[in-house]
Amino acid sequence: MELTLRSTLLVFTIVAAGINSGAFFVFSNFIMDSLARLAPAEGIRAMQEINRAAPNPGFMLALVGAGVTGLVLATTAGGAPGAQWQIVGGASSAATTLITMFFHVPRNNRLDRVDADTAEGHAVWADYLVGWTRGNHLRATTSALSVGCLVVAALA
Repeated sequence: MELTLRSTLLVFTIVAAGINSGAFFVFSNFIMDSLARLAPAEGIRAMQEINRAAPNPGFMLALVGAGVTGLVLATTAGGAPGAQWQIVGGASSAATTLITMFFHVPRNNRLDRVDADTAEGHAVWADYLVGWTRGNHLRATTSALSVGCLVVAALA
């Protein structure tokens, strides 16, 4: 197989979306449930620290990189082998990034501003646990869908 720019983007997006899918899967599968079992103040403080640590170079490269390269793959698929799979997989990867930016980041910012030891903080936390986790299920799914579709495209 000749290593082209398109195949390089495809491999990068598969790997980055796989990293994202795994990270989001573990949050949906057990991290959020574990945080919910803590006293509210402890859960809030733990998630605040996670949210402060998350925007690091490795995670941002995987999240934003997969979103950008996924969009490139989706919009330039044309007559490439497996084009329909690249379109769906690339769009799913871009959707994951958009869900994070427009759904999760505002909720994370809101949680960051609360005092973990107040009734208001506890109310925000209760709402956050439900909404954030549901949204996370969606981005775990879009990331996994991206990987599956792009692997099929790579094999076409």
